[in-house]
Amino acid sequence: MRNPDLIAELYYGNIAPFSKTLDRKSEYGKLVGTMSKCEDELSKAVENDDVLKRILERFMNAQGDIIAKNAEERFCEGFRLGAQMIIDIISQPQTELKDITD
Repeated sequence: MRNPDLIAELYYGNIAPFSKTLDRKSEYGKLVGTMSKCEDELSKAVENDDVLKRILERFMNAQGDIIAKNAEERFCEGFRLGAQMIIDIISQPQTELKDITD
């Protein structure tokens, strides 16, 4: 049985797994905090050197692009895997076992 509202919710943008908030106490949250602190320290260390400042900015932009592309690829791969699992479930022949009531 499918939920008839699911497709409409997806269409209207009401299903957005990327809009979740970060739990700063989680392992992931702590790693993000560490990375942010290091970024601040690096920015302060290069604030008087325009060349290093531009290099750091390009590095951080490239890193952000990589993270975004990775998230997109993982989302698409997970979605495809889920669809393949559904197709596999639907297309497999029924088991040879019968219900006790038959």
